[in-house]
Amino acid sequence: MKKFIVLLAGLFFCYLLLLAKPEFYFSKSVAYKCFTLRAHGELPASTEASLDAAYEKLAASELFKENDSFEIIVPKTRGEFLFFTPLLKGRYSRVNPFHGAIYLAAADFAKGDARAEPGAPDFRKLSSEIAGAAARDQARRRFRPLSYLFRNDWEIRGYSSRVSGLTSDFSPSDACTAATSPDLEDFRYGLMLETVLKEDNISFTDLLDRNMSYEKAEERLKRAHCGG
Repeated sequence: MKKFIVLLAGLFFCYLLLLAKPEFYFSKSVAYKCFTLRAHGELPASTEASLDAAYEKLAASELFKENDSFEIIVPKTRGEFLFFTPLLKGRYSRVNPFHGAIYLAAADFAKGDARAEPGAPDFRKLSSEIAGAAARDQARRRFRPLSYLFRNDWEIRGYSSRVSGLTSDFSPSDACTAATSPDLEDFRYGLMLETVLKEDNISFTDLLDRNMSYEKAEERLKRAHCGG
């Protein structure tokens, strides 16, 4: 029994080490602009177009700095994606709250698509998903890990939505009802953010310092776009 417990402890330690240092497993890498792309085995081909488009979006964002760098990890399978992102949220991508690595659920750089898993019918534009995930990492860097984990998420999701540009097909009236899809939910957060920033004439950085509640931001969204 003691040996079994020691073995379990050793395996758990190795797992935590991989979570903290994913580059031990995703050992293949290539650097391009502000991105470092990592994979286990062969790196994906035809990556420049998606990374160029993601960079353009990030470079125009409020929190971007010239010396920013982002780690993008491309798991080969759904199992790898889930193994390295336990307890994290995100359908198409997830950002580690401690070191900021961006995990793409199922990325097809040749087609420029991001999916929740290989072969899934729904997809997003890969460059936009990368830009949105990197925007979440930009915001994460302003906080200590525990502070980031337990703060309101609507501000950061709203910022990510605006940087990615994924929700341009919606109109403000669409945000007046309960979200029926991840895209509409992201649009709603983005519009909440835009409404507060415009009405208060402040920057996103200023808003982060306020830590406004979701309920208050939602109330202001409804007053501005939904007739109260």
